[in-house]
Amino acid sequence: MIFVDFKEEQSKQIPFPLGMTSPEKIINPERFKSYGLKKSKSEKEDLVLKKATQLAYGTAKSILPSILMLFFSARSLNIFAIMVVSMNISNAIQGIFSVGAFFQEFKKSKKSLWYPKLVYIAVKLALLGFAIYRVYKLGLLPTFKDFESHQLPKYEGLFFGGGFSQ
Repeated sequence: MIFVDFKEEQSKQIPFPLGMTSPEKIINPERFKSYGLKKSKSEKEDLVLKKATQLAYGTAKSILPSILMLFFSARSLNIFAIMVVSMNISNAIQGIFSVGAFFQEFKKSKKSLWYPKLVYIAVKLALLGFAIYRVYKLGLLPTFKDFESHQLPKYEGLFFGGGFSQ
């Protein structure tokens, strides 16, 4: 039986198998400089802005499920439809008023975050618009005929009753 002692002096003499590299070549720090692991501050700021924009666009993924939930919940006025609509309205309003908290992790960035915030607010306003449209379709929003019906002139129609007279 042959025993191999893997001390440093002897390990330099033993050649590495084909396809294997020495640890010195793997851990060489000069090799990693070309891969851009050290980024400048402007590159880091650009990455922060890109991440904030992706986060703002990520909220747009909730539009389709909300629309489907609003339109497939019910066509008539019932408690489930009212709960779905009220949930969508409250989530949209809370999202609009919590823009600062949503982008809190990017506050240290020196880049302006107006574009991601604007996208985020636009998505929340779109969700609010869909929810209000659903409230209108359910008949819960006052329209002209319903709201000002007491001010419209009243017409008294003639009654033509059917039947036999004697």
